Amino acid sequence: MLLQILSPLLFSFVFLTSVAFATPKLVRATEFIPGTQSAEQYADANETVGHPLAVRIIDSVTNKPIAGQQVGFSQASQPPKSTPLAFKQMSGISDANGEVSVEVQLGSKPGTYVAQAFLAKAYNESNPQDGAVFFTLHARRTNWPFILTMELMAGLAIFMFGISQLSDGMRKSAGETLRHILGTLTKNRFLALAIGALVTVIFQSSTATTVMLVGFAQAGILNAVQSLGIILGADIGTTMTVQLIAFKITDYALIAVATGFFAWIMASRESVKHLGLAIMGIGFVFFGMNMMSESIAPLRSHEPFLAQIVNFSNPILAILVGAIFTAILHSSAAFIAIVIAFATQGLLKLDTGIALMLGANIGTCVTALFASFNASIEAKRVAWGHTLFKIFGVLFLAPWVSVFADIIVKISGTNAPVERNIANAHTIFNIGIAFVFLPFLTPFSNLICRFVPDKKVILGAQEEPVILDDALISTPALALTAAKREVMRLGRRAQQMVEFSMLPLFGEGEISQEDMEARETEVDKAYGTINIYLKKIIAVDGSQDRLEEAFQMMNTSNDLEQIADIVQDRIFPSMIKVRKGQFTLPKAGIKELHEYHTKTLKQMSRALEVFDSVNLERARHTAKRFEKYRLLADELKHMHYARLKEEIQSDIHASEVHLELISALLEISNLATNIARSMVTLESSTS
Repeated sequence: MLLQILSPLLFSFVFLTSVAFATPKLVRATEFIPGTQSAEQYADANETVGHPLAVRIIDSVTNKPIAGQQVGFSQASQPPKSTPLAFKQMSGISDANGEVSVEVQLGSKPGTYVAQAFLAKAYNESNPQDGAVFFTLHARRTNWPFILTMELMAGLAIFMFGISQLSDGMRKSAGETLRHILGTLTKNRFLALAIGALVTVIFQSSTATTVMLVGFAQAGILNAVQSLGIILGADIGTTMTVQLIAFKITDYALIAVATGFFAWIMASRESVKHLGLAIMGIGFVFFGMNMMSESIAPLRSHEPFLAQIVNFSNPILAILVGAIFTAILHSSAAFIAIVIAFATQGLLKLDTGIALMLGANIGTCVTALFASFNASIEAKRVAWGHTLFKIFGVLFLAPWVSVFADIIVKISGTNAPVERNIANAHTIFNIGIAFVFLPFLTPFSNLICRFVPDKKVILGAQEEPVILDDALISTPALALTAAKREVMRLGRRAQQMVEFSMLPLFGEGEISQEDMEARETEVDKAYGTINIYLKKIIAVDGSQDRLEEAFQMMNTSNDLEQIADIVQDRIFPSMIKVRKGQFTLPKAGIKELHEYHTKTLKQMSRALEVFDSVNLERARHTAKRFEKYRLLADELKHMHYARLKEEIQSDIHASEVHLELISALLEISNLATNIARSMVTLESSTS
């Protein structure tokens, strides 16, 4: 009974004693309420920080809040020549939760301010920091959004300049190899995949590779089916650029710039110069990446931006944003570099980074689609094939972004940084697309052919001219391949004019004057286009090898254009007279002309074959054949004169036409032989 009476009294005594002898301790409110207050805050100079400076008074033994205690606030340090922090109140009394808070305005200068909170009773004048809690406050320049934007754009510009320099150096050192590889491309889809990856590693851009393929398809060098495997490889190759970006070797960026510059400026060998250019480009890539990453650091503390970042948790929105910005930048590597820069600063989660990366894979198709708008059907199929590969891949993966992110973390390791995971996700996504679609390239190509069907056209005299793509000129070796293809097309047009021009005489068909004039006009246009294109190539690369090849093409196209002029000005007018019945050639004379016409066409075929295959043995053989044709022309003329002696009544106009046709065909044969002669001459001058 006594214990029951004394227990409440004993409990009250203990409680009052503990309160009376409680040891108050000052802590930040965040230590008990996570997320309500940060030890560091950012705001513009002369602005009030976003959250009050909040502390809590607790019992150091029981960790329970203590109410009614006075807390003071003061400034511990400030930037030079700045006004001090302005506290709304210099002290406050703790509430029932033991909390005290105060709003504070930053000083006038950007920099770091330190504020302190202290228990008024424990404040020691000799050591003001004794028992205090400190807050670090960062004042930003008032124009920091402008500075951030400029630094980000400058970093992006340096990054893209580095990619351009790296690409330029690699292309100039390996352009001839690429040309040779593409020239011997087979239908082996695995070889095409490897070639696509190699070309894109050299070009440092799948967009550049795809635009190049559009140009090749436009020029007839590759068809759409051959290009599909290369495109899949290109998509893998471009991930190597992102893998390179994800490495944190920015400390060595300027060393690479300096090394590459001195190699480029001091080396005498072209190959070393190009290698130096590539090394300098790598340095600029990492320097630009570092500049972008540092420029966006203030966004880590900018709450309106952080609030907007939350919206990117929606993968569909992130994919859309990634596609739009990549289309604007014309480079998936550039946009993913920005994504990695944000991830490096902790502003993006892996799920969001992967969704943005998926959008970049769609956005990179836009440039190639634009390049194909006015191009041939094959070029359109190349561009759409690239686009459909990406769209199908993204549509499949979009609902599973979180699952895919977990898989990437397991593959990369739990300690791998977010930027490395994003790069690995980019690589695995494109490898996955390649191995899913590679076995089904044939049906997929059939799908593309249905999606982009052939135009129904009526075959006429004119053949649609090939538009030589200026995008290829940056790689002169590849541009010369396209130009050569167009010279071959010009040769076939000229050969058709020779073939069709004399059909009325042999009774094998008719061709209208309008049709022949249209063909000659097409030859003239193609001749002008080729020469302008070749001059552009020489302006980019004026090395001896490029000059010789370009001049050979110019001479060949000039010879072919002269052949077309001979047909238009000398042969076809005679055929018009024959058709109108103004004179009649003897059957023996027609037979001789038919034979010589056939041999002239064969000589043109040999010349074009020599030009296309660069077969010097065939070139020598073709040059020797012309001597026989010249002697045959003389023999035909003698035979004609012999008939004239026997046929006194022969029409003098018919005789003139007969001799004129033989002379015209002989001149055509001579011009065709010039194509072979030029190759033999070039070999002699270089050996």
